[in-house]
Amino acid sequence: MAIMYDFECHQCGKIFESLVDSGVEIIKCECGYDAFKIFPQKSPSFKLVYDPKKDICDFDGNTTQYYRKYEEAKARGENVRLPEQGE
Repeated sequence: MAIMYDFECHQCGKIFESLVDSGVEIIKCECGYDAFKIFPQKSPSFKLVYDPKKDICDFDGNTTQYYRKYEEAKARGENVRLPEQGE
């Protein structure tokens, strides 16, 4: 079964797509040198990381626990800053 993969030529630096069988790791570039598959045969796994300390609002527009603590400390007169303002 042929699959579209990205290849990079280490001689001329060209990056291009080619339809090849899944086991093929090296093909010839237009310049005549070998081009190597950029991504491994296994697809990389991505993981979304949620950090509530950096979040200011949720999807409903309600403030998060971190932002509420910030507002409480600010009301007490403490010198606090949001992360984007520098800590």
